[in-house]
Amino acid sequence: MSSPANRVHPAGKPGILARMGIEIAEGTAQRLVHERSSALIQVRSPEPAASQALEVARARISRLEAGHDEVPYLVPGETAGPKMISEVIPEPAGPMLALDLGEDLPLAKIREIPGLIAAALHENGVTEASVRCPERGGALDRLIRYGGRYPLGAGMLLWAPVRRPVPESWVDAAISWLSGLGGHLAVNVGGVQSETDLETGRRLLRQVADSRSAHCLMVAGDLAERVRTVHVTTVFTNRFTLAERGPALAPPDRVRTAEALAAIGRDIAADVEYAAVDLDVGDSFSASAQCGTYTGGFEHWGTELAEGAYWWQLLGDGHLARMTGACTPLPVPGRYELSHGDPGDWLPDQPSRARLQQECRQLLGRCFDQPVRNPAGGLMLPQL
Repeated sequence: MSSPANRVHPAGKPGILARMGIEIAEGTAQRLVHERSSALIQVRSPEPAASQALEVARARISRLEAGHDEVPYLVPGETAGPKMISEVIPEPAGPMLALDLGEDLPLAKIREIPGLIAAALHENGVTEASVRCPERGGALDRLIRYGGRYPLGAGMLLWAPVRRPVPESWVDAAISWLSGLGGHLAVNVGGVQSETDLETGRRLLRQVADSRSAHCLMVAGDLAERVRTVHVTTVFTNRFTLAERGPALAPPDRVRTAEALAAIGRDIAADVEYAAVDLDVGDSFSASAQCGTYTGGFEHWGTELAEGAYWWQLLGDGHLARMTGACTPLPVPGRYELSHGDPGDWLPDQPSRARLQQECRQLLGRCFDQPVRNPAGGLMLPQL
């Protein structure tokens, strides 16, 4: 059993609003001013209409602007406004927006934002809500980013073009993966951490995937021993990473995890354009860290390109046309698997890893081409 000191805890619990009504938490406007280039603002409310209201407020925030009369160093006719406003981000405590308000928007305009949100909540019939800048960070910070102190492990990348909705089979696979280490989840959405259960986690995962608004990390298990993680981003492309990591994860465990993940990939092959399993993975795949590969064109051409050289990869007809080696057809038409070597030889401390990576690159051949300029405009892959 996990001790309380080692379980994954959130940065703060949402709780229930202290009183009825719509309130703006003290210091919210000043936080927006202070964090103007990377701000978060949240509506904490139990009412579903809060998300719709924040959509309305988002449109109004996007129209905040100032001209030469308010910002004298602007050229007459030029305006300053927010540089970036995310889509509405689902979060267990309530919907959020990520904001880059730019360097030129006057402070008075920034201070209007909480009031704009409160007004939209009132207009959309929300009766109980708190507008605030949420606290970020918590125990899950240990897991995030390469180069951290938390051990890496085995993981699988699922990829499909952003034009496709995330298949339900991905959500099913992700929740099933997490459930292998219990029903309690810790969640990081847009930097805000909280706790939830599997059923609520499933709904949240679906909402985050559909909103294309923010990265999401879900974690099950004990940080002192091992955790299973699901990392999701659908902002610019559809990417799920399922992984298992932890101090208690021995090399044979990594091998078993890699084999289990490859089996999951085969099961949902019909809904995946590209997948890969590696034994040196953090919360998400990093081709540059894992195998020194630059993948600048992958996200746009992943139906024909490979992201890196990995032990197991799921490929399609576009990849097959560019390969120099052979791969194994799967029962699903147009899907193939390339499994190169024994997974134990791909462990990060094995001298065989570098050799196998080089051999895998050779088998994949022109699946590592970089896009070139198209004479007709835009970019294209080099012709075969």
